[in-house]
Amino acid sequence: NKNIYVQDSADNEVHVIDTDSDEVIAELPVSHPGNGIAIDQTTNQVFVSSASPSGGSVSVFDGSSNLLINTLTLPGNPSFTYLDTLKGFGFLYLYAITQPAGGGSYSFSVVDTSSGALVNQIPLQGTPGGVIAEGISNEEAITNDGMSKVDFMHQNETKIHCKEQVGRGPAGMAIFAPWFNAEMVVANRLDNTVTLLLGFGCP
Repeated sequence: NKNIYVQDSADNEVHVIDTDSDEVIAELPVSHPGNGIAIDQTTNQVFVSSASPSGGSVSVFDGSSNLLINTLTLPGNPSFTYLDTLKGFGFLYLYAITQPAGGGSYSFSVVDTSSGALVNQIPLQGTPGGVIAEGISNEEAITNDGMSKVDFMHQNETKIHCKEQVGRGPAGMAIFAPWFNAEMVVANRLDNTVTLLLGFGCP
């Protein structure tokens, strides 16, 4: 799948752009404004998360036919979603930062994409933002805007196991050489700095 997927929250749809012709070849309708797209390169399925007053959901589309094939329910409205496999098991899980439809504390929610079952839900403090997988370390990192920290959790655990102090308002993250000596950079939006974290997770 070499298509580009662009969310159009104003029209509750996703534009599918063919990278060879640079033309829009399809529109994927979603029930509510979308706020996250993830693609399973193995099955060619496209996952589009959306929020609504009654709660969040994920629309699953076939990347070949562009048809809706499933809808997954989330335990709250998503603010960020991505796909990753649980190392050693081969399950494809959808990871989402969610918040109750009426407001309240955020959670890190894990959904099995094959069954739609909620596998795990971990409460979070502050205002979590982005999420990134750390390759062979089996860890996920979550930026926490309200706490000026990055939270780390193992994929098969049920809680945050450590936190690293970073700058004010951490947002985006990136990893260099995730299969060797990893370095993570964190962009901090409130003090215009970048924090460099060496290695995987906390010491």
